[in-house]
Amino acid sequence: MTKTLAEKITRETKAFKKMHGKNWAIEYFNNFYGNLPGGYRRRLLESAPELKNMKKWDKGSSKSIEKQTVSEFFETIDRVINEMELDVSEIVAIQNNTTLNSVEKYSNLYDMILPVYTKLREMGYKHYPDLTA
Repeated sequence: MTKTLAEKITRETKAFKKMHGKNWAIEYFNNFYGNLPGGYRRRLLESAPELKNMKKWDKGSSKSIEKQTVSEFFETIDRVINEMELDVSEIVAIQNNTTLNSVEKYSNLYDMILPVYTKLREMGYKHYPDLTA
């Protein structure tokens, strides 16, 4: 029986929750938060705008990301967030929250954005290196 990508991701995240407990989100998503609104990669782009048209991606990247600039990649993420009707300001607020420890912070964030991650995977982006490296 063929499983959908969404079912595969559900199995993967359940396995990571079982294996890593509270740290599951940090272990599974690694640096994905940096690509989201309020993330460190977004802030880097604001401070170094010459990088926005860069197309240099990691070896093994998907065809989906290789044809995009960094700005276009972030625009794709933003479009998916909007299509999912998620509140960008809430994502940024979680990213900027200094009262939560990192485990709580990223568990909250990743619970919210799992559908975004899944949609990006369905669009052809790879878990690694495209989304989590």
